[in-house]
Amino acid sequence: MKNILISKLSKAGLLVTSTLASASAFATTSLPSGISEAFAKFTTQISELETLAWPILISVTSAFVIIKLFKRFVSKAT
Repeated sequence: MKNILISKLSKAGLLVTSTLASASAFATTSLPSGISEAFAKFTTQISELETLAWPILISVTSAFVIIKLFKRFVSKAT
């Protein structure tokens, strides 16, 4: 029983150590400037698309709510 516990603990320790080592290795590297610029342009485009999409989303949602309310009132009236 002790050997199994020691084996499991050593495997867990190895996992934690390797995770921390790889995390620190990735933390010290930096992205190339081209990738940073591409992501900056991409986030700008996403913001512009969100700005264009909100009025459409609001109008479509409002239309669905109005249609649902109309159907409810029509079914109660008949």
